[in-house]
Amino acid sequence: MTPKIWDRPPADVLQADLERFRQTALEMGATEAKIITADQVIIDDRVRAKCMNPKCTFYGTNGNCPPHAPDLDTVRKTIRSFSTAFWLS
Repeated sequence: MTPKIWDRPPADVLQADLERFRQTALEMGATEAKIITADQVIIDDRVRAKCMNPKCTFYGTNGNCPPHAPDLDTVRKTIRSFSTAFWLS
């Protein structure tokens, strides 16, 4: 059966899905997995500095790494469009 696609799922469906994703992350090896609000995500300018000095082995090798990754203002704007996020470690 194909799941229903909503513009915004009902709160109980969203919470059940988020909890299932959290449990899956733990099963796949995450030490910690928390459901947080998107406004708790901090986009720090120092992150890119860590990629460049000393230069990371992966620098420039894929779309998720600088210099190919979106600029931080774009990342901040994108994060603001979400209400929920995950903290994984």
